[in-house]
Amino acid sequence: MEFTYSNDGFLPYESFDYIFNERKMPEFGKVASPYVKPLNTWRFYLANGQSEVPFGVMNNSFDDSEWALVNCPSTWQTEGFGLPQNLIYDYPIRLAENAERKEETISDKYVMKSVGSDDDEIGIYRTTVVFTSSEIERALYLEASGICGSFKVFINDKLLCNSHAVFTRKRLLISGLVKAGVNQITIIVDRYDRDDSGHIILDMMNYGFSGIFRPIMIVEDSLLELSNLHLKLEYVPSAYISEVAKMDALAVRETVSRVPHGDFMIKVDFAMRNHTNYMIPYSVRISLLEARAEYDPYKLPFVNIKGQSKPVVGVVDALKETRASTDFIALNVAQWSDCTPVQYDIIFEVMDSEGKVICAKKKRFEDN
Repeated sequence: MEFTYSNDGFLPYESFDYIFNERKMPEFGKVASPYVKPLNTWRFYLANGQSEVPFGVMNNSFDDSEWALVNCPSTWQTEGFGLPQNLIYDYPIRLAENAERKEETISDKYVMKSVGSDDDEIGIYRTTVVFTSSEIERALYLEASGICGSFKVFINDKLLCNSHAVFTRKRLLISGLVKAGVNQITIIVDRYDRDDSGHIILDMMNYGFSGIFRPIMIVEDSLLELSNLHLKLEYVPSAYISEVAKMDALAVRETVSRVPHGDFMIKVDFAMRNHTNYMIPYSVRISLLEARAEYDPYKLPFVNIKGQSKPVVGVVDALKETRASTDFIALNVAQWSDCTPVQYDIIFEVMDSEGKVICAKKKRFEDN
């Protein structure tokens, strides 16, 4: 199993109303999802090579009570374990000069020591997470956005994946390997990211630091999951907007500020994934709102949308994934600029065959 792509911040919510249930929104509009478990504290052990990795470290029964506690996101060097590779900015030049003088620095020692994957430092992270029986009935993911070095993930004694370094938001499905109650997660991270031939993949993003350096969490998605969203915006000249649509937007245009406005075609496509053993019919309702620092829940800033090409309805077979798409015209939306940084939230409500909301998701974007 491998990590798969994840839209940044495209998290599940109970409903549309849940997202806007408070007047004042948090900074950047990032509403806390009830279906996210941050994994902030881990037990940690640094091995100086493969031979120093404790036997059975991935097993639930392994005793890590004497290990240090570290915070994530971080790197093991900033937590006091080892030293980063790039201690000086002009390291290659200094290394050549030192070689001529037959001098050796701390960085040199690290390079000379790391002649192969068996000799690299290895950081071992262990933590537990508790799931309720209702949480087990959802689609559970381990989501990561920054792990330096090749790494392995173990869930409850079992190897789930062997991955290269991760620098973008990705998910790993852990459903079926976890249970109600206490679950053990072990992540073993190599100091370097290496290719299949064992050669180090050079990536200056980490500047010689290693480990879990961006947030890592559990995301509990719905069993009918809307994901992998793509948005495409195209400016629509007024000549292509129907007279009815223009009349609907006229009153709004008269009251807006001098921010440049226009009409945009918004094309969306996304994946619908069925995690169950039975076929599920669905429909998706789409809304567009102007992002605000503060909301009046009785007068939300909806954007007038017209001309949806087709309703988003369909059926997903058991344990299968399909893609759905549609497009519509958003009328009289502000164009983003440095002086007028207006943004929008697009909301997707996934509903079952009886019109009951299964989950809601939102994505923030701007017209430019």
